[in-house]
Amino acid sequence: AEDPLVHSWASYYLSGQVILTLLTLSTAYIPWWPMPLLRFALLGLLILYWITMGIRRRGEWQVAGSALGILGFMAALLVVFPSVFIVTQYVPLYEWDARSNWFFHGKSLFLDGGIHEAFFTNPFTEWSHHDYPLLIPAQSAWSALFLGEWNDYTNKAFLLFNFAAYFHLFFKALSGRGYPWWLAGVIAVLTFDQESYSYVSGYADNHYTIALLLALLLMALPGRAARIPMIVVLFAFAANAKNEGLVYGMIIGVLLAVVACLAWLKNRGAVTGGFAARRKMVAWTLLVAVLPVVLWQVFRLSHGIRNDLDLGDRLTDAALMAHLWHERWRMVAGFIGDFYLTQGGFILLTLAFLLWLWRILLLSRDPQPWLGTQGHERLAWTVWAASQAFVFGVYIATPRDIVFHLSTSATRLQFFPYMMLWLLCLYSADSLLTGILRERAE
Repeated sequence: AEDPLVHSWASYYLSGQVILTLLTLSTAYIPWWPMPLLRFALLGLLILYWITMGIRRRGEWQVAGSALGILGFMAALLVVFPSVFIVTQYVPLYEWDARSNWFFHGKSLFLDGGIHEAFFTNPFTEWSHHDYPLLIPAQSAWSALFLGEWNDYTNKAFLLFNFAAYFHLFFKALSGRGYPWWLAGVIAVLTFDQESYSYVSGYADNHYTIALLLALLLMALPGRAARIPMIVVLFAFAANAKNEGLVYGMIIGVLLAVVACLAWLKNRGAVTGGFAARRKMVAWTLLVAVLPVVLWQVFRLSHGIRNDLDLGDRLTDAALMAHLWHERWRMVAGFIGDFYLTQGGFILLTLAFLLWLWRILLLSRDPQPWLGTQGHERLAWTVWAASQAFVFGVYIATPRDIVFHLSTSATRLQFFPYMMLWLLCLYSADSLLTGILRERAE
């Protein structure tokens, strides 16, 4: 049977964004760019996709049902989040990162017909962060290609579809767990109500955060071997969305690699389970997912495009780091503490701890349910701690004015650790309730 999470319009859509990014990056090495007529080909592919989605095993054609189902979901989402549509279509690109980084790069891709060395090595536009990954710029460029022109309003429409795809996958994951639709809907709404504006305003932080959150959530589902390709795609999506997404993805990847090595040693080198049967598929997915990152890093390094922070030399200077630590740690800790106080982070941290403690005290044994198993909780706690340490270290070592840097970016950079606490609360609550119900049934 087809997995409703893997074989869904949202999964195909996000996978398509990674492929479009790969095609865009290929223009740095192969001089090509699709003709404007491509928009008709894309429309044809969309219609073909609806037809494919409408085919059932008994050969029934339900094309209209598939299309109307997607449109109905979008309509319901806009009723719950009307501001998402308003911001996407009626609010101009006035946020600095959106206007001067992501969409500025996207406009260059559209007008120049792909990646051109002249733009990304121009010293007069270094303020736009030439080193930033190209997933969102590529999406905006292909949107303009499809529409036939560059428009700061209509070219943001893909952000609305991104938001809908994230919400759909999250809702489906909870529904697949067995949650009633209303409970899954309430949890999803509460989850995406956290900084919903930033999903569609042109910032990239929410996009890599929710992609990694979904990847961790899918890993906690039963039968996750069948979803490994989708999990890899979500990691690739995050890594190509922003540099921080690559760092956070590497943190999770290293932790998973350690767990996999320990399991491999425990099983004496045997590869078991669903993963063994899908090694070829996983290998191809990894290739497609890693290739965009490699292509972009090779282009950057070969053209001397460096990150403006360039923390490597500073982090290896022990005397400098000791001085910066002594000078800045109180300010950075105070800013992060204020963030948790004002955004409810301390409430989430306390709630996650209390739910864990409650489970330990009430349950006679670990219930090992779908969410909240000891392994997943330990992983989530470790990822939260490591990501929070990364944020702390960035602002300790930054070469910029510390007050300016904290005030302009720290709140957005804190979004990933904050949402990890949200995921921990979901893990712990599900684990506790599942254990209580199971013990009562016994």
